[in-house]
Amino acid sequence: MPPTPAQLLRSTGKSVDYIDARVASARDGLEARGLVADGADAAVIAIASLGSTRKIINALVESEAIPQQLSADDRARLASRTGLSEQDWASRTTVAESASTIARFLGLPAVHEDESAVPPVTADAKYPLFAHQRRAMREVLTNIAAGGPTLLHMPTGSGKTRTAMNIVCDTLRREEGMTVLWVATMKELLQQAASEFEKAWSHLGDRKELKIIHAYDSNQWSLSEIDDAILFATPQTLRSRAERLMRESQTSLYPLLSERVSLIVFDEAHQATATTYRELLERISQSVFPPVPVLGLSATPGRTYLGSDDDFALIDLFDGRKVTLNTSDGGYANPVDYLIGNQYLAQPEFRILGPIPDPKDNARTSAMSTADYLGFVTEATLDLIHEGHKRIIVFARSVEESDLTAAVLRSVGISAGAVSGQTPSDERDTTTREYKTESAAPKVLVNFGVFTAGFDAPRTSAVVIARPVRSLVAYSQMVGRGIRGLKAGGNAKAVIATVVDPSEPAYGSIAHAFTNWDQMWE
Repeated sequence: MPPTPAQLLRSTGKSVDYIDARVASARDGLEARGLVADGADAAVIAIASLGSTRKIINALVESEAIPQQLSADDRARLASRTGLSEQDWASRTTVAESASTIARFLGLPAVHEDESAVPPVTADAKYPLFAHQRRAMREVLTNIAAGGPTLLHMPTGSGKTRTAMNIVCDTLRREEGMTVLWVATMKELLQQAASEFEKAWSHLGDRKELKIIHAYDSNQWSLSEIDDAILFATPQTLRSRAERLMRESQTSLYPLLSERVSLIVFDEAHQATATTYRELLERISQSVFPPVPVLGLSATPGRTYLGSDDDFALIDLFDGRKVTLNTSDGGYANPVDYLIGNQYLAQPEFRILGPIPDPKDNARTSAMSTADYLGFVTEATLDLIHEGHKRIIVFARSVEESDLTAAVLRSVGISAGAVSGQTPSDERDTTTREYKTESAAPKVLVNFGVFTAGFDAPRTSAVVIARPVRSLVAYSQMVGRGIRGLKAGGNAKAVIATVVDPSEPAYGSIAHAFTNWDQMWE
């Protein structure tokens, strides 16, 4: 068994060169408060500060810990596995090419980008809905038959996508040869929806093969494919294709889609007042008679907490038609109470962390230093771990503080990773994969501006919202990452530790947040 990275780095006497002073200081603070055991040495803190596999390997090579500090036997075994000679170790490029092999030798997670799943292309026929989902589906289908757009309003974790897929399959069965257009702004949402549709059609479909077209990123797709299909696309991709088609052949894309599309689904439909969404409505749905039916999906049918012109614009866009869960026959006044009572959603406990000022305010009186922030957030996270929570998502205040928070947690022995929009795709995949593993050890996923939507990890039982939040929509999406109930593969209870004042009704109760915009729609 080769020595650990910390043992190797310790043997060089260069551990202090790789310590982030802020991580060390924050760890000392936790130690002083008796929250962690005394005595982590410099090598352990250095490895925690480095964090990612790639950085650790680079440091071990730079400090001449590997291969120089390995025993002769271990050096021979590593050379055999990597094929690297003594001279090769001087080349950063050559070592980088063997990073995954070196990582496995040292017992570190191998750095590699997850292979893209092969997009499903066919589907076959048992995809049941719960009673509340069936009632919502029937009401949506009635509205579609009557014409005009409809917004399906269901909380995160209550089966909104599953309900919508039943509606999509019903439409495709009734209108053979036509296409359903599913629109979202994020490829992660489109990929998840495509996988869910493949599962739905395999149980609900009435014909052996139905095309699944992926019109986002650099995926290749052709207009000739758009018949008897489902088309997953971003508004930006459709606009780009429309502009190119007009330049190349003076042909308009939108009339072609109007002729072939039998239903448009807008995922995260609270964004539908954006210009690109309105363009699709006007040029595809509203350019023909009768209009192409439109179904919006959202857990938050509004844009602002108190109501604004944007909220009324969204209501107008859907002609005031909103379908929500009818759970009155179960003795519950609110759909969320019904979902919690029947274990579709976890029972949430809201805790106030205290004020975390927004660094963008630049007000000296409200500033919180990074050192104070790290102590504040890591202490709250460790409290949750000590209570028994195994999967925790932290929403940090900045990219830098996201990275540092994860590093401090690693320095005290917690498996923690950080992800932001700046994280390379292979490191992001590795970090999220590690978080979702079935191990019993506690794991923490710290992020900045990434996992408010399009990320599903049902085992998450606690969420730490350690950043100012001015949007009820964003707040609700963050809360939604941790409230999957037992019937959705999640937990009986969940903790939401937040800086948002829970005395504000919509911010202290997911039931109140769910109904925040109801009066405006009525």
